[in-house]
Amino acid sequence: MSKRDGGTDPMASAVLGALDALDDALLWAVITRAQAQLLDRSVPAGHTDEFVVEIVDHAEALLLRAYRALDPTTQRALWALIREQARRAAGRNLTATDPDDRSAAPGQPARAAPMT
Repeated sequence: MSKRDGGTDPMASAVLGALDALDDALLWAVITRAQAQLLDRSVPAGHTDEFVVEIVDHAEALLLRAYRALDPTTQRALWALIREQARRAAGRNLTATDPDDRSAAPGQPARAAPMT
């Protein structure tokens, strides 16, 4: 194991080893607790890693699962179609940020995704 995954720390090695003995319900409890711990920590200045949690309802979860199952080309085509439909419905630019476009600030129009 490397330093990052607790390879030289006896406590970390013991904790990671104990995960193998847990059933699914306990693993979910550990995951929930770990996510809560990460969310409660402040981020040091200049830190670039992101940990984002968004709570979605069942219908949104199903849509997200279906979207993630698509190949990247189909994802881009679907995003372009959604953006175009939103423009037509609103009569203005879509202000949602394309999930693949990190150049647009929140609330600002996203660039059109390239069609490949």
